[in-house]
Amino acid sequence: MREIKFNFYNTHTKQYTRWEESNAGMNMCSFQTHEHLKFLQYTGLEDEDGTEIFEGDIIDFGGGPYKVVYEKGCFYAWTPHDSEFLHLINHLSEVVGNAYENPEFLEEEKA
Repeated sequence: MREIKFNFYNTHTKQYTRWEESNAGMNMCSFQTHEHLKFLQYTGLEDEDGTEIFEGDIIDFGGGPYKVVYEKGCFYAWTPHDSEFLHLINHLSEVVGNAYENPEFLEEEKA
């Protein structure tokens, strides 16, 4: 069975909290009314180094940064010019940051 975990991003405080830093025992339903919290789901996949990959992570694959997104029932590695099914490339990629703490990786892609 796949482990269900979330990282969190607070849009008010601009604080990113990783699952292992959070109170994993807290009731997830208590956050439903807090629109300023973004829940970033664990994909169930790891990169080439064994690092867990979460939605919103930035991975390096094929020389460019890709953002991990969830769309149409699947996790993708996405750029404005390309996308790949994450489960096909996760073992060839490396987590280099996330879209909230490291937006500069995505800004470089736009240039």
